[in-house]
Amino acid sequence: MFFQEFFYTEIILASLGIILSLIIFFINIIKRFAFNLNRLFAIVALLLAILSALHLLQLLNPPFISRLLIMKMYALFLVLQALTVFHLIQIYPDGDIRKRIPYIILTDIPGIAVAAFAFLTDYVVKDVQVDRFINISTGQYVSIYLAVLAFYSIGGTIILFYRYLTLENRAFRRELLYLLLGTILGYSVMLAIIFLWPVLTDYSMYRSNFTYAPQIFLLIIFHHAVYDLPGVDFRQLYLRIFSWILLFNIMALPVAIGLYYIKDLLTGDITAVTAITILIFIYLFITYRILKPRFDNFLIREYSRIIGIINGFFRPADDEVTSDIQDIMWSSYYKSTIYSFKEKFDINRASFFILNKRENLFSLTYNFGEKPDRNSIMMNNDIISCLTMHPHVVGRSLLYNDRRFIPYREIMISFFDLNKYEAALPFLNQEGALFGVLFLGGHENGRAFIKSFLSALELYRIHFQRQMSSRLTIEEVKETQIIEHDRMVVSAIKKKITPEIIHQVPGIRVSSFHMNNSVSGGDYFDTIRLSRDRMCIFMSDTSYGGIDSAILGLELYTVLHSQQKKSMSPERILNTMNYVISSTEFSGKYAPSICMTLGSNGELEYSDAAYNPLTIYYPDNNSFTTYETKGIPVGVDKSNVYESKKLRLTPGCIGMLFSDGFSSAINETGESYAVNRARNIILKHRYETPMVISRNLFADFSRHIENKKQLNDVTMIIFKVTYPESPKK
Repeated sequence: MFFQEFFYTEIILASLGIILSLIIFFINIIKRFAFNLNRLFAIVALLLAILSALHLLQLLNPPFISRLLIMKMYALFLVLQALTVFHLIQIYPDGDIRKRIPYIILTDIPGIAVAAFAFLTDYVVKDVQVDRFINISTGQYVSIYLAVLAFYSIGGTIILFYRYLTLENRAFRRELLYLLLGTILGYSVMLAIIFLWPVLTDYSMYRSNFTYAPQIFLLIIFHHAVYDLPGVDFRQLYLRIFSWILLFNIMALPVAIGLYYIKDLLTGDITAVTAITILIFIYLFITYRILKPRFDNFLIREYSRIIGIINGFFRPADDEVTSDIQDIMWSSYYKSTIYSFKEKFDINRASFFILNKRENLFSLTYNFGEKPDRNSIMMNNDIISCLTMHPHVVGRSLLYNDRRFIPYREIMISFFDLNKYEAALPFLNQEGALFGVLFLGGHENGRAFIKSFLSALELYRIHFQRQMSSRLTIEEVKETQIIEHDRMVVSAIKKKITPEIIHQVPGIRVSSFHMNNSVSGGDYFDTIRLSRDRMCIFMSDTSYGGIDSAILGLELYTVLHSQQKKSMSPERILNTMNYVISSTEFSGKYAPSICMTLGSNGELEYSDAAYNPLTIYYPDNNSFTTYETKGIPVGVDKSNVYESKKLRLTPGCIGMLFSDGFSSAINETGESYAVNRARNIILKHRYETPMVISRNLFADFSRHIENKKQLNDVTMIIFKVTYPESPKK
């Protein structure tokens, strides 16, 4: 056995080369044998294992085989490996061997001929001598041998570059570019070590140690390229390799340098050895625990950024919340969850198709950008069949690289090309049936979707699917539920919370009229006498969501009647209602409301939560003043704080509060009831009591609607400040 510097290092590296190559060989044979790319790459890995084994034999120099024979076998298998890698590149990424058989056979001829020539003759490898390191004497035709190796290496690189320029799968071209750059890097480093290392250094005997690094690098990137074609992400792979190399150097180099300078302490002193061992362990442990999570976060920083943006799609702004959550304004919802792709990611178009069970088709429900070539897709269409088969994000690249899409590839690619789509997101209901599809176009700058964006789209798909499925299920249940039962429950609750009397205080007279038109919810109004000379008036719109609206009204009633009367104020009442409604299981409900307190001295304090404005008639200037605020409905935002405003009313002032049903009531001709008509009646009867005014308002309102059935509740409250009276004790 001969000895030299790095002898054991070479043995370790050769053994690692064998083990790693065989692991990759068996992974591709056992798990991916059905695919041409993986079978061919398994041969590449096996050939590398054989080359590493021959290198190990050359180091160990067993007596049963000569060094010259080992080197000839090495030359033989090296050409075969270069030839196999060349064929792998020829059929990448589609793996179609049949249409390339003539080219494969043609390019086999020089490789097989030179491999046989190198093994059977001495014209390539003449002799092998050992003088501190292995010295190979080459034959006169070694240049031909090297030319063939260069032909396969450079030829493979050229094919990759040509494939990058012409590949129909535009989304995969970026991955080909990364593979091309990695291949060039691996070959360049290997050639530099083989040919430049002896020229630039005096340590040419060590170069075989360093050739393993580019070989293993090339093995890893080609394994990544063929093992899971739909999941190829070279950018992430290179970052991960770089992070591991950086982490290894940060951890290993200080230890190696430290051991080099303290090697004298490691001879015989067990205490010093133990202390140094503990210090090394602590350093490695702390360094790994600190740096590894940070490197991991660095690797997923782009994905985390995209996820953060997409999560924001499902947090609609407060000013968009203008209707009941179960009667949501779909255009607002789609703008938040779909149109945001244009605003945040510069997506140039999107089309959302939703299932129409009655017509057995998917109809276009929402679209931005250029209109698609169709407004509906039939249930039995191959596009729907394809998305049902693969209910996950389908990117353009996946249609080319996943064999499951072969039956649908032509029609899907044609549909994508025609409408310039880059991805499809299918959505399933709780039963696993397809109920909607979102097609996304590309970026405005033409850049293909990156893998982190496609991965984030899958999370978006799950989130959107959950929300849409729940809402559609609720709507479907509402359509099929027992309506009469809901009517009974709603009617019972409305009867309980509707006041039987309107409270009065000295100096203030209040009157009202109320038309209970809806069995699905509607208005809730109430009055409370807070003290001998102070009262509260409350009015709210619980919308028309059936039982949910009735329960919302009951919650408002409970909060209003559970307050301590002496400390009640409009802002406190609304803030308490907002907190309670936002915190319960019905926190998705909200209600535009207004609350005011009136005192015998004419002091009015009010707080508005997006309700119809308070209108006051002032006799001093014989005019009306409208007090509008920009509040939001109670129940929308738990953190919102409502504030009050105060007015000082004089005797003769008349106030008016009305619900949406009053101002939106239409007659047979479709004409709405004008609020100015109510003002004119108040003006005409300004010297009368609120009861007379409300009766005249009701009569005029009834004449307007005639026999037209109104769907919404109608509520009107009139209050008037009279001349001061002494509160009754």
